[in-house]
Amino acid sequence: MSIAQGVQTVFAAITPFFKINWPIIFFAIAWPITRSLWIYWRNRTFETSLKYKLLELKMPREITRSPRSMDQFFHAIAGMGNWRGHLGEKYLLGEMTIWFTFEIVSLGGEIHFYAQIYEPYVPIVKAALFAAYPEVEIVPVVEDYTEKWVPHSILDLELQGKDLYANGFVLSKDPAFPIKTYMQFESSTEEYQVDPMAAFMEAMASIRPEEFIGVQYVISPLFLSWGEQYQHIVDDLRTPKIAKGSAAHGASGDDLALALKTSLLQKSPGQTDILKAVERNLSKPAFDTNIKLLYISPKNLFSDRVPRRAIKGAFNQYNAADLNAMVFNDGMNTKPGWFDPPYVFKRTRRRARKNRMLHLWREREPGIHEFSGQFIASHTFNWWNSANTILTSEILATLFHPPTTLVVTGPLTQRVESRKMGAPAGLPIYADESVLDKFK
Repeated sequence: MSIAQGVQTVFAAITPFFKINWPIIFFAIAWPITRSLWIYWRNRTFETSLKYKLLELKMPREITRSPRSMDQFFHAIAGMGNWRGHLGEKYLLGEMTIWFTFEIVSLGGEIHFYAQIYEPYVPIVKAALFAAYPEVEIVPVVEDYTEKWVPHSILDLELQGKDLYANGFVLSKDPAFPIKTYMQFESSTEEYQVDPMAAFMEAMASIRPEEFIGVQYVISPLFLSWGEQYQHIVDDLRTPKIAKGSAAHGASGDDLALALKTSLLQKSPGQTDILKAVERNLSKPAFDTNIKLLYISPKNLFSDRVPRRAIKGAFNQYNAADLNAMVFNDGMNTKPGWFDPPYVFKRTRRRARKNRMLHLWREREPGIHEFSGQFIASHTFNWWNSANTILTSEILATLFHPPTTLVVTGPLTQRVESRKMGAPAGLPIYADESVLDKFK
């Protein structure tokens, strides 16, 4: 039988099946696409209805509190998630979990800390932050710094004679495995204490007055049960391993029980520490997190060594070979080469990635989860590659917190010269108008 005859035979066999079942096949293909498009449209509608407020966190001269206070702050906002409770909220309202944005940016070498908060949540977030850091002053931002430092599009960037480098960060392993956190940087001896924020501050302060660099964290609270999907990792770490070549592999019954006693490998201290670290990490509240890095500079001064080397090196502080690591998301790299897929039109792909990163940074978007939305937001030669990762409150507090007294930040940030206090308790605020006569 020739190949042509074989193909005809196959088609003759399957054609009746498709004639009878084509409605079911069409529904199976069209329903997921239609559902995804509908949810994406409703999500975008809900997103445009949200009003956010940009706040600046102004640091005092000294902060004696450790990142543990920031961990408690993230504990507080983890309970503010507006998770969809029924089908109406998901399919009709298009409700999304409210996200928070935290940024560390250097405007020409002067470092600022910002937070963009959903307006109704501002008083609650302020109260939680004041409880953690009473010395920090929270000031509403009149004009967003992006209007001056971050162009609207790649065309505006080129008209200003500037260039940019951008990338994202993700975890190298499953989120069940933590990175090194502030717990590992703390020490009972003062000279051995380290604040990893120092590396970020020094790197960001090293840029020229015409340059911009920043790290942006867009976070959305997850359910407290987020760790259940990684329970198999805990079970695997708990299960003792059988030595290779032992008698237990071919034994059964009483012989198997006896062989297991002699062939089970004892866990090393390092393996026990990994299990403890994973269980501790899964017990913390977590956030769906999108981390972006952006560097903008005039073309005659452009040098991506600070973002690609210094900032990457600052993130390397948290890497642990036996646990997890923060690595670049190569799909967001704005310098794809000839050896990166799809291997053609390198310049076009670079422009598309730069344009997308400018949009994502300015809009502070949490990411797109629906595949239809990812398709719509994609470029012909640049598929949607923005990736979120799950980080716990302890990890976020390590990555973003007010620098402690261990960091020399005097020349790097605007300082709060004096602490502002509230009115004393018991101050009379109601009285008869006659008491005003003495002030006339």
